[in-house]
Amino acid sequence: MFFGMTMSTGKGPCHIEGREEPIELNNLRSLLKGIQNRHRKDSGMTKLTVRLSTFDDLETEILAKADLAKSGKLTDAAPTLGFETYEDMHRILAPLRLDIVTALTAQGPLAIREVAKRVNRDVQALHRDITTLINSDVLERHEKGVEFPYDGIHFEFDVTFKLAA
Repeated sequence: MFFGMTMSTGKGPCHIEGREEPIELNNLRSLLKGIQNRHRKDSGMTKLTVRLSTFDDLETEILAKADLAKSGKLTDAAPTLGFETYEDMHRILAPLRLDIVTALTAQGPLAIREVAKRVNRDVQALHRDITTLINSDVLERHEKGVEFPYDGIHFEFDVTFKLAA
């Protein structure tokens, strides 16, 4: 395993220095998700790390870990979800959505109706939030329902304040 990071930045091609053809973010997301899934199976369940980072940060990390892999050195593939701003993170991981994640933690796949019962919410409103969490790679969809495939979430970022002028 040499890297594992997804970015909630949208869709479309992005260019990575040193590559002639662009990488579609959906393809990059699929590649990273596959690596994370293999890592989870190899090491048992783990925490999802959430951090604030830019696409440039992602590019730098991927290229550095790819160089290590080329030289035969494997690095950790801890699943990481990156957001460019605190506002983006809070929009996806709002308190009611974190309630959903908490209800699903270490439960295996659950039907949406069961999740709605556990968080005491309307199924239709809950479905919208679950769709947002699936599209952001926080939850996974299964035949039996939805799943948060991690033991928990670790938030990794600093909050700094600017003094008023």
